[in-house]
Amino acid sequence: KSSLVTALSSGQPEICNYPFTTKSIKMGHFDSPETPERFQVTDTPGLLPRSDEDRNDMEGLTLAALEHLEHQVVLFVMDLTGECGTKVGDQLRIREELRNRFPEKAQNGWIDVFTKADMFSEERESESESESGGKGGDKAAPTSTSGSVYVIEGSKSEKYHVDHEFLDEEYAEALQQVPRALWVSTQTGLNVDALKRIMLQALD
Repeated sequence: KSSLVTALSSGQPEICNYPFTTKSIKMGHFDSPETPERFQVTDTPGLLPRSDEDRNDMEGLTLAALEHLEHQVVLFVMDLTGECGTKVGDQLRIREELRNRFPEKAQNGWIDVFTKADMFSEERESESESESGGKGGDKAAPTSTSGSVYVIEGSKSEKYHVDHEFLDEEYAEALQQVPRALWVSTQTGLNVDALKRIMLQALD
């Protein structure tokens, strides 16, 4: 999540190879390529699937930001590799909680993101398969029944396959519940620019 904030904006949150690195609100900015507008990107602490009474002050900051910030787009970032410290099932439960808690944000300006796309093997689709998966203007094409996921960047379509050696066993459940998530890699830059475009469109 913090790596994505760095890729999207001028923000420089702490990035470490362990969960819950973000302990406070971190901010960065990026400029619109078409207008003089400047937008703020906020990195908030992660949440755990538990009651508000059991949540700590850091989690309270995240909920407060979601409740009080106006004209916002919510990026709900999920890590399906099983290596982030929070199980995929727990991430899905947190997503459901937030969408129920903030229904107006769930309906307008909610973007689901799957990170670390570079950790999946890539196979370029044939032209006919790409047509069925979606065209370059799409935000993200639906998943296939085999469990593969399509991502869109410009006019390209790539297909990422499951690596069962490290993937969380609830990976398939995430694909079913969040079929329109955009796959992103901060390592390769995959779909980072596309995500910015989608954010700007959602803010219009």
